[in-house]
Amino acid sequence: MTRIFLLSGTSFPLPGDWSSTNSIEAIGGGGGGASPNISVADGAAGGGGAYSSSSNLAGLSGSISIQVGAGGGGGAAGPNNGSAGTDTWFKDTSTVLAKAGGAGLSNGTAGAGGAAASGVGTTKWNGGGGGAGTAFLGWQGGGGGGAGGPKGAGLAGGSSTTAAYAGSSGGGTGDPASSAGGSGTAGSDAGSGATTGATGGTAQDGTAGGAGGTGGTSGNGNPGSAGSHGSGGGGGGGINNTGVVGSTAGAGGAGGAGIEWDSSHGAGGGGGGGGGRNAPEHAGAGGNGGNYGGGGGGGGWAGSNNANAGAGGNGAQGIIVITYTPSSTTTVIADAPNPVAFLASQIAEAETQLEFLATERNDPPSLCESVATAQNNAGLSTEMLARSRPDGWLPFESLAAASRDLGIRLESVAMLGCPLAFLLELSGGVACDTAGRVGWVVEAIADQRVATEWLTWSLRDIPVASEFAAIVGLNAPGQVEWLGATVVPLSADAFLPIEWSALPDTLFVSLASSGKRRLLVTPGRLRILKRL
Repeated sequence: MTRIFLLSGTSFPLPGDWSSTNSIEAIGGGGGGASPNISVADGAAGGGGAYSSSSNLAGLSGSISIQVGAGGGGGAAGPNNGSAGTDTWFKDTSTVLAKAGGAGLSNGTAGAGGAAASGVGTTKWNGGGGGAGTAFLGWQGGGGGGAGGPKGAGLAGGSSTTAAYAGSSGGGTGDPASSAGGSGTAGSDAGSGATTGATGGTAQDGTAGGAGGTGGTSGNGNPGSAGSHGSGGGGGGGINNTGVVGSTAGAGGAGGAGIEWDSSHGAGGGGGGGGGRNAPEHAGAGGNGGNYGGGGGGGGWAGSNNANAGAGGNGAQGIIVITYTPSSTTTVIADAPNPVAFLASQIAEAETQLEFLATERNDPPSLCESVATAQNNAGLSTEMLARSRPDGWLPFESLAAASRDLGIRLESVAMLGCPLAFLLELSGGVACDTAGRVGWVVEAIADQRVATEWLTWSLRDIPVASEFAAIVGLNAPGQVEWLGATVVPLSADAFLPIEWSALPDTLFVSLASSGKRRLLVTPGRLRILKRL
């Protein structure tokens, strides 16, 4: 199994071993959190990106168009809205599509989680919604929503529904099958003293969210801790004092990066909300969403000065995950209805080696492309380039060069011209007349008792012609009669193997006198291993 993570780019070239056993998974970009408008509401958080997947996509070829969704930016202090994330898709928006999370707004409106219903895929999960900001109540930023992932929907970030300065926490990632995962919660209200941010929502594997930052009464608030395994970031610690000039509330913790696919790739948790304060000093910024697809936390509220409000956290980018089983290697079998890929090597003699490599794609229109090189110690080199289509009779075309040096053992290369003809060239060559009959065969090196292999030209549309192979030794003369005509001289020594394939009619074999002629009528294959 091969797995590929796509984090950028606009196209994906299919690998050479691509197969139709595959899965495509996607998470949309997370939305960014807002910086609050202190005269209206607390800073709202961005939503998490949704998840979509499909399996065994067929008909893919070449380079595939893709879009990896970007995370939405957090709103700068000012006040400013966050930006929505962008969608993630593979091939086009009608093949696999994961929707992005929405933006948190400075008026307290939370960013929606990516909607599974608007995505495309056979398995889909929603992203978690961002936490809302409440008008003149919480002073805390909302928590970002967790991203949807392969195990379940993302969970919502905490909203600023409690009158406390500490930040709300980010949402985690869910797994309905095990009831794991948890939403973010609002920051706790610690009265007039220090206020501690809320703990982030748990991850799909039960990992706890980041701890909330502790608050302060005479100094800065502490930031929330980051989540892990896709859990939410903790809310920033708030400040409840009016006498410390220049103090700053704690920032929200970042959402945890997901681990569903490996130790660093998965659905991300939402960022924690920034802590606030009750004086015109600096509020805490929202935490960034976790990779991949986590929503950014909202910025904290800062008394009477918008310029001191906390900035919103950034949403995390999306991801495409491609998993496939590489195309397999299969042994070639005769008359197989489908083309296959194969690798073969053969050593014919000590001085002759044939290496053959063929690679074939199973996607139509199938082509079998191969390269073969035959070599020996005398410098003979034969190169063949073959192309075969799985329609008709699989025509095999080749370019060949063979040696005529009689000091070299018999070398041969085959040229199969078209679906109607098969021709084998030997060291001396095979000559065929226009009717496709065997005209003559040059004998091999007699003193070395080298076997001669040959094959007739077979015309598929002429029933009287047939193809067969004969292997003979070279000693005293004999003959084979085929359809009434002498075809090739035979040997009459003790070892006389003869092989035929696909005999269409009665065949006469004569090794000596006519009185010893034997009638062979068995159809199909026939092998004689000794003299008759």
